[in-house]
Amino acid sequence: MGVDSVHTEISDIRETLDVNFIGSFALTKALIPLIAKNGGRIANITVPSEISPYWHPLAYVASKAAQNAMMGVMAIENSVEIFSVHPGPTTTDLNGNMALPGFHDIDTVGRKFAELINDGQNHQGEFIELYPIVKED
Repeated sequence: MGVDSVHTEISDIRETLDVNFIGSFALTKALIPLIAKNGGRIANITVPSEISPYWHPLAYVASKAAQNAMMGVMAIENSVEIFSVHPGPTTTDLNGNMALPGFHDIDTVGRKFAELINDGQNHQGEFIELYPIVKED
């Protein structure tokens, strides 16, 4: 599962924030004029800020929470359509190819994401879960 939060290196948190938050902010900020000019939309791939009992590395979760807040604020302030999408539990190298109940493969998630972004609906400011996390009783 990785390092517990108390043993997380500050450098790991900074590096992850640089990629998932600062990087997303810089790219989104730079592209908004072009996207507005061409009638595009921004679909941010993220995870819920709610902590998962299965996989919860502090640096990653904190960076995605910051990214979610950023996208929410940008959706309020911009006419460009901005929304966030959580693919749901997906089996990838990032989580050690975890395949628990409710997990989907990348191809399945990709198809559902393509359907969403091409559905012709306005999702301004929404947080959409393609496959919600299965909660065990």
